[in-house]
Amino acid sequence: MKNLILRTIQYLIKSFKNTNTRGVRFVLFTCVLVYLIFFLVELIFHYDLRFVFSAYPTYSENFHFYQIFTSLFVHSSNIIHILFNLIFLTIFIPFVEQKIGFKKLLFAIFFSGIMGFVFINHSYYLNKSTIEKDIVTVGIKPNSIKLDNENHVDSAYLSSLKPNQFESVKNYNHVTSKTHGSSGFMFGVIIMYLLYNWRNFKKIIPIFLGGYLIFQNIEELLLDDRILNGSIFAHFGGMFGGLICFIIFIIFENKQNSKNRIQIDL
Repeated sequence: MKNLILRTIQYLIKSFKNTNTRGVRFVLFTCVLVYLIFFLVELIFHYDLRFVFSAYPTYSENFHFYQIFTSLFVHSSNIIHILFNLIFLTIFIPFVEQKIGFKKLLFAIFFSGIMGFVFINHSYYLNKSTIEKDIVTVGIKPNSIKLDNENHVDSAYLSSLKPNQFESVKNYNHVTSKTHGSSGFMFGVIIMYLLYNWRNFKKIIPIFLGGYLIFQNIEELLLDDRILNGSIFAHFGGMFGGLICFIIFIIFENKQNSKNRIQIDL
């Protein structure tokens, strides 16, 4: 595992040095810098900045509007999370930026990320009512559940519950905890890549990879009639954002081409 992580880091460093793509440089630099700052602050001051910059559900007292944007570049302390996201982004961003330009890519990144939050926030509301009903049926009032400093159900409180109460109360973590990561806008970039290249068989490998990632999310959505994992909703929100951006950019491109043809005819 260590060798795999080291090789991945070497690949990302090489990608940063060799790429002419501003989008790859922006995403790599921002995500890695944020990760390192958070790591050092936690190491030196024993404080997790994710409490401040990750996004909480809008009904939470911990929610702040700026978190919708900052959470896009925040990742968990598990290095695998950030490495996989960055690898996929270095694969799909270069073509999309070449196609639409850096400014439009930035718009697509933030718009897809925001849509990811909108979708996951909606899932919080849906799951909250369902989970709270389950908690009430096992004889516990939701407002009596003890939460720890991370806004998770307190582990000591969980261990004190009866077996029939444990799982229902544990599921409460799905609607109290924070969300973060670049997966939302990553799926936005992936869907744009696929839409631009759906007939380009020269790019069959990245097309297959992107299609597989999307299929995994669709499969989980279809097989699980009760999705408590909000990240799936964030992924679909990102896809929706990417689709909207693709349509907008195609319309803009067609209008620009029409203007150019008119000028040539004149």
